[in-house]
Order: sequence, then C-alpha cells, then structure tokens
Amino acid sequence: MGLFVILIITLIASYFYYVKTKSTDPQKRKKLLFKNIFYLVIIIIITLALSGRVSWIIAAGAALIPIAKFMFLFLWRSLPFIQMWMRSRKLKEGRNTSSQKNNTLTESEALEILGLEPGSNDEEIVQAHRQLMQKIHPDRGGNNYMATKLNLARDLLLKK
Repeated sequence: MGLFVILIITLIASYFYYVKTKSTDPQKRKKLLFKNIFYLVIIIIITLALSGRVSWIIAAGAALIPIAKFMFLFLWRSLPFIQMWMRSRKLKEGRNTSSQKNNTLTESEALEILGLEPGSNDEEIVQAHRQLMQKIHPDRGGNNYMATKLNLARDLLLKK
C-alpha cells in the first residue's frame, strides 16, 4: 500500500512538473530541471533517513570514493592536454574567420598570383598551381596563407 501511495504522489508531482516546464522558456527550463533534481535527491535522502534505510546510501558513497579519486586524478593529469586542445580550437576558429574575410579574389588577382596571362587554359592553370604549391606548401616550409590564396586562385580560374 505504501508503494502505491508513493507511486501516486510521484505521478502527480511529475504532472505538475511537466505543466510548469511546458510554460517556461528553454533557458529557465534547464535551471528548473537541475533545481528539481536537487530537491528530489534531498527528499529521497530525508525519506530514507526517516525510514531507517540510509545505510545503502553510505555504502554507495563509500564505493564511489575510489571511482571519484580515479576520475579526479585522470582529469588532473589530462588538464594540460585539455588546455592545449582548447587553445588550438580557439586559434583554428580565429584563423577560419580571418581567412573567410579574405577569401575574395578577382580574376586579375588570381592570374597575378599564379603568374599567368589572361586567356590561359585549364591545363596551364593546374600546372602553374602545382609548381607554386610545391614551393610554398606548408609542409615544405611555406605558410597557410599563401597556400590558401593559391588554392583560391586556382578554384576561381577553373570555374570560368
């Protein structure tokens, strides 16, 4: 009978929670979810303490100590790698936004970059691109900016 009462109370509380969250905006809904989960855990702990069944919580907490220690040490050791990864992501994002601003080339600029004359055919464009890319490729000591400009020039001229 006691479990039935708890089930009914849980269903009623769930319904009221659903109605309340349905009418809130998504940002507040997330905060409300965490707040209600916290309250639910507190209520469960108080209910178990009043009924004399807290011993399993203590045992579960004791079992979680080694796991928490392992996770803490793992995260502590990997913190420098995480920081390096975050810095590289920020740098890549910065490069992408700066290169996207400079991705506009005219046909005359593209011809000048590749060292070609107007009216060059596709084969000459590909050959000029290949020769220049071999000289300034980032893997061979060149830089990404020039390689990007070369690729843009080739793509622009081959589309025409």
